[in-house]
Formats: sequence, structure tokens, C-alpha cells
Amino acid sequence: MRLPNLGPRKGFGWPDARYLTGAGEVLLKVSAAGVNRADVMQRQGKYPPPPGASDILGLEVSGTLVMVGEGVRTLALDEHVCALLTGGGYAEYCVVPASNAFRAQWVCR
Repeated sequence: MRLPNLGPRKGFGWPDARYLTGAGEVLLKVSAAGVNRADVMQRQGKYPPPPGASDILGLEVSGTLVMVGEGVRTLALDEHVCALLTGGGYAEYCVVPASNAFRAQWVCR
């Protein structure tokens, strides 16, 4: 979900995007995204994304890895993970640094 304008709902949109992973990154198919205070404040126009961060809401996600970038040795395709990101979690897919993704079974023990 892209939020090009802060404030009223009319700014929401769903862009068509293609994703590629770079070295050290993973692509996950999002199953769930958290809603936290920063997301709510950003939606209200009270907390703009940091410079260089995505204007797509969503800082916490869980899902399944569908692509693994070069040099990623700790995660593999089809693993279920939780991840923290600087934005972009309210989407069908998102690219995340592998260092910010954690195996879900390990997190949930």
C-alpha cells in the first residue's frame, strides 16, 4: 500500500511493482503485517518516513521467502520468517536485508 500523500484516505494506492533482490537481501511473500504506533502516526501525517525509506507503510512483517540474494547463507527459499524493515510491509511482496529476517519457528519457540 503506497501513501504518496499524508493525511486523508484519498492518497492510498496499490502500485504494480517488480522485485529483485540485491546481495544480502531476501524477497518475501507477505502473510501478515503488524500495525504499530509509527504506522498510525505516519498515516495521520504526524510522522513522515525517514529520508530514503519507502513511503509504503508497514515496518513489521511475516511471510515466506521466495527469493534469496547473493551471499545470503543463513536463510533459504520457502522458509517462514518474521522481518523488520524501514517501510514497505503493507504489500504482497517486500525486499528485506537478510540480517533483518528471522526464522519464524525460532522466534515463536
